[in-house]
Amino acid sequence: ILMSRKEKKRICAQWSHCLIVKVFGKTIVYHFFLSKIQNLWPLKGNISLVDMGMDFFLVKFIRHWEPEFRTSIAMVPTTTIWVRLVKLPIKFFSSIQTKIGNHLGTLLRIDNHTIQGARGRYARLCVQIDITKPLVTRIRIGRCIQYVQYESILL
Repeated sequence: ILMSRKEKKRICAQWSHCLIVKVFGKTIVYHFFLSKIQNLWPLKGNISLVDMGMDFFLVKFIRHWEPEFRTSIAMVPTTTIWVRLVKLPIKFFSSIQTKIGNHLGTLLRIDNHTIQGARGRYARLCVQIDITKPLVTRIRIGRCIQYVQYESILL
């Protein structure tokens, strides 16, 4: 079926203010995810949610809608994850954490307990990582080898 440019534009217009969201980790049910979104995003109007399968949801109101989107071939190249640096020497609980986080990916946040030095057992950083590349499991900081643990990932 051939469509004119005008028809394509009309069809796509209803989806232009939607987000395609991929849920990582556990499979999540529709109603639970909808209530989570409503709690996380205190919006003024109503939202509608479409379960697209394979843990993808279309939120009508982490990714702009694509007219040719297919869940079976979708690529989600990055994700945000918390990282623990277990037994990190206390001398590195300072400005070096920014360098460490950016070495692992893109540092987004440092845990408050880590900033305050309240937990000496580990430092905790939130980083955006490229999941198309192998995870960094250890880094060298000076002469020290530091192992990296990724929360919610079994290695």
